[in-house]
Amino acid sequence: MFKMISLLVCSICLAILVGEFGVRLTGVVKDRSDTFYQTDAVLHHRFIPGKTGSYISPKGEFSTEIAVNRLGLRDDEFPIEKPDGVDRILLLGDSFLAALEVPVEQTVGHQLEGSLNKNRSSGKPTRYEVINTGHSSYSPILQYLYLNKYGMAMSPDVIIVCFAANDVTDDYKYGEMAEFDVTGLPVRVKGPAEPKVEYGLPVPFKEFFREHSKLYLLLRESWHLIRLRMLGEPDWKNDQQQKHLRTNDLRSDPFAIFKQNLSHQEEKAWQATEHYLSGIVESCWNLGIPIILAVIPEPNQINDWEWRSGKQVWGFAPQEMIQHHAMQDRLRRFGERYDVPVIDPISEFQNASGDDVLFFDYDGHFTAYGHGVFAQVLYEAVVEFGALVP
Repeated sequence: MFKMISLLVCSICLAILVGEFGVRLTGVVKDRSDTFYQTDAVLHHRFIPGKTGSYISPKGEFSTEIAVNRLGLRDDEFPIEKPDGVDRILLLGDSFLAALEVPVEQTVGHQLEGSLNKNRSSGKPTRYEVINTGHSSYSPILQYLYLNKYGMAMSPDVIIVCFAANDVTDDYKYGEMAEFDVTGLPVRVKGPAEPKVEYGLPVPFKEFFREHSKLYLLLRESWHLIRLRMLGEPDWKNDQQQKHLRTNDLRSDPFAIFKQNLSHQEEKAWQATEHYLSGIVESCWNLGIPIILAVIPEPNQINDWEWRSGKQVWGFAPQEMIQHHAMQDRLRRFGERYDVPVIDPISEFQNASGDDVLFFDYDGHFTAYGHGVFAQVLYEAVVEFGALVP
């Protein structure tokens, strides 16, 4: 009996080793994007410092090598203390800045830095650095926390907040988890607690296999696809689509930000986001740092062919466009109240849309060309408003 059990255990171990070797040899599985982030007691989630891996589109649109620096940013390595003769621009934003879809040298931060240094006048500064603090799903509530916990220590000379259409919806979600000070500004947004068991495994074992076993990642992905395609369990995008189609409520549907008439609760959600933005502005004012608010346009605000596959997942018709600019109009009014320049690059994107694709057809984030257009918009903004003089 003992020999039979031993033989069975050895056979199972051998099968696992052969399977692991086969998966690694064929290269069918690389690191998933969820392994680039960790939970955080103040910022909800952050990049894992030093993490490397591949971010691969399920639709074959991109396969990107990702490297997170020692400070937990998708950027080059740089010292926290600003070197002499350097001017720094700090970017705050979400996945459009994190830009896992393109190589790091094609991101808006790198392209903006290249333009500033290429057009720099002689004398000081000797160099410009653009620090990209973008994280997926970082909305103003988390941007405020990041800026005051980490960003100001980098001594930025200019701060640019990049606002995206999902920011109010994300702020509402994080606001439900947040602790606030007496002024209503966040103190922390705790990350989700790790479950004790996931996919039938205790979490320590799950973490070990996720980090070290390609076979485990393949099996996990296969189970996800079975649930989605055979059992009909929705993925997060389909769930968001149902909320978009069913509720059209800004608290759960990011596209409701373009509605012209909001409910009382939706208005409160917008006001909360404006309060977090005002906290960012006041943090800049306190240190005499110029601030610019740049609005990231939705692809179906630009033309009727960008993002055609992806927008149908969200319930839009293939050629349907967003006709109202309620988000941009509201942010423009916010800028007027706080004397903050607000950049709305819709016209620049529309003028550039005939030359190349600006957004990935399914994923919906900027292509390298889209990053270049946005970087040029930001370059012209910092020059126009005198924040920097290249």
